[in-house]
Amino acid sequence: MSWHVSDTLSSIGSILAVPVLIPLVKRFFPAWEQGMTDLAWLPLVVFIGLITVRFFLAPYWIDQEREQEINSLKDTPQQIERTLRQQLAELKTQLDTRAVRREQRETLAYFIETGTRSRQTYETREPIPKTVAEQWETAVYGYLKMSLGLDYAVRFRRPNEPDSRSVRPPQISEENYKFYLYFNMRLAQLEGFIKELT
Repeated sequence: MSWHVSDTLSSIGSILAVPVLIPLVKRFFPAWEQGMTDLAWLPLVVFIGLITVRFFLAPYWIDQEREQEINSLKDTPQQIERTLRQQLAELKTQLDTRAVRREQRETLAYFIETGTRSRQTYETREPIPKTVAEQWETAVYGYLKMSLGLDYAVRFRRPNEPDSRSVRPPQISEENYKFYLYFNMRLAQLEGFIKELT
């Protein structure tokens, strides 16, 4: 442990005890006196004094540690309550996020459904106005920009290129087939967005 007031007191006490302890050690251990001078006795006596003082101070230190443990246990219910409240707030945020994501996926699924129906209108040789595709795109773009952010909206407007190997079905006119492919690309993009939000 770090140095405390008690350590200072024990050091001072051991130094003051040197004049008393040296004669006692010489009396009870006369054989040691022959090989040691008075200066050599000093570190030994200081060491013995430190150990003795620490021995008597140990119960006090143990009592202080127990008192600190008891005080920390008194704070534990408040700490547990704070931790539980924080965890509850995090869980609520996660649940809110999941609910929002679920709503976003459902809305994108709705746009996929309406887009599929709009795509079917172009499966003909008769001319279909491009406003059907434009209205659907405007609605999807506005939702993506408002709910998921501009990055989703921009990605929706710039989908992957269509498969150039695809062959136009004979029942679809060339002009309508362009819009048909347009819907294919954007519907695939929306399906990718749904996977990202899962």
